[in-house]
Amino acid sequence: MESNTRLHDELSETEHRFHRAYEQIVLLDNKLKDLQVRYNRAKRDGNRSFCYTIRLKMSGVQGVRNVYRQYIEKKAEQILQFRQILQGFREDASLYR
Repeated sequence: MESNTRLHDELSETEHRFHRAYEQIVLLDNKLKDLQVRYNRAKRDGNRSFCYTIRLKMSGVQGVRNVYRQYIEKKAEQILQFRQILQGFREDASLYR
């Protein structure tokens, strides 16, 4: 029973980390949209130096977002594994009733 409780705690912690990472991805997507607007405006106005620096910022934000996406995929797999294990515990417990 103790391992069941520990698994529930780990599942809750993993889900919390998953949701926090997802929130960060949403923020990074919004940041990219804002940078894209700034880039388009700078390009339209012919400010090539601004275009370059904004593209560099966009590249950095995209890189961070990709790392978060990889992290969130790993957490999703862990959540699935925890749920499958816990489902197995529930099925085993129902056999003894």
